[in-house]
Amino acid sequence: EPAWPAALGNPACFPAGHAGSGYAWVALFFFMREVRPQWRWPALLTALAVGAIFGVAQQLRGAHFLSHDLWSLAISWAVASTLYLLLFAPAVAPSASPAPVSVLEEAA
Repeated sequence: EPAWPAALGNPACFPAGHAGSGYAWVALFFFMREVRPQWRWPALLTALAVGAIFGVAQQLRGAHFLSHDLWSLAISWAVASTLYLLLFAPAVAPSASPAPVSVLEEAA
């Protein structure tokens, strides 16, 4: 088995940076959901396509595995969805209706 070429450096390739830079654009899905809802799906599909193209290019080069790209997508999605929930979470308004009365309270 041939040794890893020294010119390529240390093979620390997880998660996939190139794919991650494409998948980072999944945040546009959440942004468009608030700004232009009709553009949210095209934004998501574009981000997925860019991430996939970047990821496959690196896989063909031998620098990454599919699992690296999928983890990069999962990390990007988790960060974007968490920020969306923190920034755009709907405010919970207090209810104007009276609290429900249980059957036991009515019997008493």
